Amino acid sequence: MCPSATESLQNLYQFELLNGVDCNIGYSKLPEHAGKHWENIEENIWGIAGLVIGLGTSVVAIQKSGSPAMVVEITNILISWIPFVNSWQGKHSHSEYFAYDDISAVSLAVGSSLALSTAVNICHKLELMDEGLDSLVNGFRILISKVACQKEHSYLYQNLLLASCIGSGNLLSCILNESAHPIKVEDVKKLLETIRRTYTDPNPPLVHFGGMIGIVNCMGAGAGLITLSSQRALDFQLTAKQKETSYVRGPMLSNPLCEQFSQSLINEILGVVKGSNDVQLQSSAAWALSFLRNAFLSRDQSPGQETNVVHNDSGGYSSMPSQTFPEDSTVWRLCSLLLDPRTSEKGSPVRAITIVSVLRCLEKAPLLPSLDWGGLMRGFMRYKDHSSQNQLLLVSNNQAVIHTSSLREACVHFSFVHAERIPSLLNFLDDLCELSRFNMLENSLQSVLLLHMVDMTRIFSRSRMEKFFTDILDFISRWLILEIPKHDTEQETESNSYLKIAFWKSLCKCLTEILSPLSEIYLPDILNCTEILFQLLPPVPSNLSEMCQTGSKIYSSEQEWSQALKCLTNAPKEWLLDILQVKVKDSEEKEKSSAAVSKVIMASARLVVSNHITYSELGKARSYLLNKKSSDIWSLLLEVAMALQHATFDVKRQWLLDTIETSCITKYPSTALRFLGLLTGSWSPYAACLILDPMSVLQDLPFTFSSIFLDISWSSVLGLVVQKLLSLIDRICNWQISLQKGECIDSIDYIDRDEKKVCSFLLHILHQTCISLKDHMSSDVHFKLVNTNIV
Repeated sequence: MCPSATESLQNLYQFELLNGVDCNIGYSKLPEHAGKHWENIEENIWGIAGLVIGLGTSVVAIQKSGSPAMVVEITNILISWIPFVNSWQGKHSHSEYFAYDDISAVSLAVGSSLALSTAVNICHKLELMDEGLDSLVNGFRILISKVACQKEHSYLYQNLLLASCIGSGNLLSCILNESAHPIKVEDVKKLLETIRRTYTDPNPPLVHFGGMIGIVNCMGAGAGLITLSSQRALDFQLTAKQKETSYVRGPMLSNPLCEQFSQSLINEILGVVKGSNDVQLQSSAAWALSFLRNAFLSRDQSPGQETNVVHNDSGGYSSMPSQTFPEDSTVWRLCSLLLDPRTSEKGSPVRAITIVSVLRCLEKAPLLPSLDWGGLMRGFMRYKDHSSQNQLLLVSNNQAVIHTSSLREACVHFSFVHAERIPSLLNFLDDLCELSRFNMLENSLQSVLLLHMVDMTRIFSRSRMEKFFTDILDFISRWLILEIPKHDTEQETESNSYLKIAFWKSLCKCLTEILSPLSEIYLPDILNCTEILFQLLPPVPSNLSEMCQTGSKIYSSEQEWSQALKCLTNAPKEWLLDILQVKVKDSEEKEKSSAAVSKVIMASARLVVSNHITYSELGKARSYLLNKKSSDIWSLLLEVAMALQHATFDVKRQWLLDTIETSCITKYPSTALRFLGLLTGSWSPYAACLILDPMSVLQDLPFTFSSIFLDISWSSVLGLVVQKLLSLIDRICNWQISLQKGECIDSIDYIDRDEKKVCSFLLHILHQTCISLKDHMSSDVHFKLVNTNIV
């Protein structure tokens, strides 16, 4: 149908395949129809243009699905189809030979001109396109001039001129409305004058209509946009120096720099409505003013997205009262440094670290001048610290990167301080908290936003916070599903760990600082986030070698656990006990579940130490621990032993008896004995002199076990303890004999074959332990011990 589009669409098709996009529907038949001509295509030019517009506006949904690379690919395709606008892609020479009578090429250019502003706006918001915006604006100006000079009034020319005027107006408005990228005043005036000539010169009515709509679109009317961008009412305070600047930033209708020529153009169109003898021209002018009036009224009634964002019982927003500052005031002098950071008083660009310092100072100001603060923050988020390249003695390249990162974080901190009173800052934060935008941010900036979660509950509406929690749950759930920390490089894993530390800190603040009326509203969402984040805690070290590792990775892991425990101590008690349940059956089915149980036991042991859960809750994990190989859970055995170190005597006695009882039925008696050695060692008077490696703990068992019975309180359980130890000796002896005979012992006497390596050693240790207690034994028990047959 459109041969000139075949290559671009084929490239997009291949791009989707490489990125794992399901494109079996629609695109699978593309090669079959590629290059096919339709006979009466002139009558259906808008059919092709409509498909292109659909492709362009699809970027809105694509960016929400988390595919920024696809957004860039589609945007580049749209740009490549517009002559002269594609000059920044290196295609300027091809534009000179553009076939204005090629139906398919013109159709693609018409659709791309109308769709480009939507795609560019998405790219600009996601910081995917900071370069080339001026070239796009100037490219449209050249295109309009070239087409208008053809003096051709065919259907193709009229539609191309119509679309380029409307599209260029929307493109300029989207760039200015974002306020992040300044456009030269001269470029704005040239584009407006070029569009103006399309309706002041003798042209067909369709061209006149396109020209007038293009003018009002430059001012924010948004005619032709399927997804209308919000217009913001701004009230600028500028000094004489700023009024002489050569750059425009912010919506034209709110910018004093554009006031004169904007008013002149509106009056001119209004004059056509009132006094033109050309009925069609008069109708076009009336439509243009209607579009502009509608956008202007919509701006006043609903300033952007703030009415759905700000936390206010009335549903409105509490804007900062208009405040004019003397030009010699400290606040205004600080603000003046931010208005044009590319040029300081010395003529050189302002360093990023200077802007950070200014923002930190202004955080303390109770009131700020009336400026486009949201636009300034968007601009600083893209600010390049070029000054460091010329000041190598003062700032190194690495420091320049750090300063730029610090500037982005300073913008967020500053915005949260003043967002409650300045709607444009609130809108800026709302954009950053959108999931598609949040995913694009670096981890350090994501951490800053998360640390301000409590502030969000104060400035965002309930519905906006519900959406934020939904997005964040989706964000961290993808970590859980994809197991990102497991597959990342060490540097990425550490970066993710610091992000999760920030998340734990913010959840902890939410549980402790949220005002009581809000706590019931947001508590379920906070607890849902906490539960998923708990599953993402770093795995518990299994053996001694892992525990002895050092480095930033281990440090960040410990920090993450520390912050998680602080958060859990502030959680509701019933909810906390519920997530700390040990599900033994599940843990035996899957290794992943076993790792989850290990985290539960680790958390339980440390929460027992801080007196936030009872020893009885920790006791529910005992059977799980003592039925595992000690080399797999050594760190857990240590944690539980340390948690029991300062327990009451009744608790210690119960744990001692239960551990010895379990050793008589567990598959891994060596694990039970090692744990018994840890317990008696930590309760022994000589605990500080003991070595806590798995072999030393067993070797020291006769000494540590007998040492606790120096305390007369333990005498009441001595007989039962010795009886159980003798039963364990008999069990291991019988099992060893059965192994030598080739027999298999089932049911309760089953012992794992891996225990065969330490079987003799265990019998020796048990025998020595019993002998160490001979002074506390009765004659009958002593006689039984003497007659015990140790193989």
